[in-house]
Amino acid sequence: MILNAIHNALGGIHAEDELKTRTKASVAAAIESKKRARRRMTAAVSAAACAVIFSAAAIGWNIYYTPVYALGIDINPSLELGINRFDIVVSVTGYNEDGIALAESADIKNMSYTDAVDTLLNSDAVKEYTDGGADVVVTVNGGSESKTGEMVTAVESCHSASGMHCYGMSSEDADEARSLGLSMGKYGAYLELKKYDPDITADEVASMTMRDLRERIKSYSGEDYYPGGGQGAAGGECAGDGAGARNGNGAGAQNGSGHHHGRHSE
Repeated sequence: MILNAIHNALGGIHAEDELKTRTKASVAAAIESKKRARRRMTAAVSAAACAVIFSAAAIGWNIYYTPVYALGIDINPSLELGINRFDIVVSVTGYNEDGIALAESADIKNMSYTDAVDTLLNSDAVKEYTDGGADVVVTVNGGSESKTGEMVTAVESCHSASGMHCYGMSSEDADEARSLGLSMGKYGAYLELKKYDPDITADEVASMTMRDLRERIKSYSGEDYYPGGGQGAAGGECAGDGAGARNGNGAGAQNGSGHHHGRHSE
């Protein structure tokens, strides 16, 4: 050891014991200081590596759990699914009493949005309404016209249920719907109904079913109301991967007036 070598070397030098002791202590202190510096550097490198790992994990977590698209389902239960950039459902929000109950009971988080829609529409809670002839309105906001169209096509390719209507909505309208406490589907009906009844309020619309809204609009216009306009065709085979196509025909437009898809019932 270094200290032993120093001790032996000093042993042959005729110097005062106190000087020898101080010299040994100084050398020992210097060696210990270098060891501490080395340990600090190792710890610093380890801490930096850990910081990078934790930062990357935090960024990944944030990306996964941040909704960038939205999909609304309105029957009587009114729901909005928050969807991440990987087409996975990461949040479920209810907009009325039935919607809140369904959001709490539905185990659809971390599913693809097409699987989530399929699970919801085939659940006993929703079938209570659809078996009775209730309308189902699916409203999609994909942040861009192309993504919105892709999502509308993917949903409609999975479902051809009578009374289902699927269309796209712009981000601006989706944000306005939330500010009024309305689901996206009911917000679209609210805008249509307001053309005939300027005094109608968002609270009134929130308490109505989609069928009620459709019938109210028809009582003014004399025509059936189809969310998004048009009458579209029935859905085909489900793609199952969130990016399904159906012969390339039709996608909801980003401005909220896009093609309507799905069969309708009177």
